Amino acid sequence: MERKKRWACLAALAVLVPGIALAAMADNFPITKGDAGDAVYIIQQRMVDLGYLHFRPTASYGDMTYQGILRFQERNNIAKDGMVGEDTYSHLYDAGIVRAPLNETIPRTVGAGLLATPSEYGELSSWAEIDVIFPVGETVTVTDFNTLRTFRVTRTGGTNHADVQTADKESQVNFMKSFGGGYSWEKRPMLVSINGKKYAASMFGMPNANDTLKNGQMSGSVCLYFSGSTSDIGNIADVEHAANIAKAAGQ
Repeated sequence: MERKKRWACLAALAVLVPGIALAAMADNFPITKGDAGDAVYIIQQRMVDLGYLHFRPTASYGDMTYQGILRFQERNNIAKDGMVGEDTYSHLYDAGIVRAPLNETIPRTVGAGLLATPSEYGELSSWAEIDVIFPVGETVTVTDFNTLRTFRVTRTGGTNHADVQTADKESQVNFMKSFGGGYSWEKRPMLVSINGKKYAASMFGMPNANDTLKNGQMSGSVCLYFSGSTSDIGNIADVEHAANIAKAAGQ
């Protein structure tokens, strides 16, 4: 339990103060193929941010993570060994970092931008509050902040954020339209109506969680973040989701 708490704190620090996280992770270097745990998750999440990985972090250092690290090391002039030691980890947060080039084989579907001046914004409420009023099994209405297209989703799980799935066929159609016509790696600002109030949120357009309703609309579920939400593995904050939530709140 103490180890889990230590890693939860470390995961949050890794986003905000990489230097402190480096010191805390020093005893774990090198991190390499075959390793598993929150330290691997932190590395994978950063590699996704930089474009070197294209899958949901698993906390397991397998072949794809290994190959991604090799590509990262090569493009950033780091000794290529496929392992994450102090030098490689430090470069992950370096100001002059070289991101991965766009991969044309990876779909980059995106929905429409802001179509008009917003007529309303969502309330900026904490995840702790939302978690109580939006329990698993509850169905709510979501409005895409940019297009005002609406659809209904049901919460299927999630601990630090809500995992949700479209509730019916019409909702699935509008969800797909909001994200440009298909599942997408995009994150979009949303307004979520719960008990007569609208809350600022951000939604990821790619099903990734295992929770699935038996309505045949979506295989898996998508992440819905509110203020203060983090990843369920590693308790990591997401800068893109946070920016979307602020936008939906009018900040």
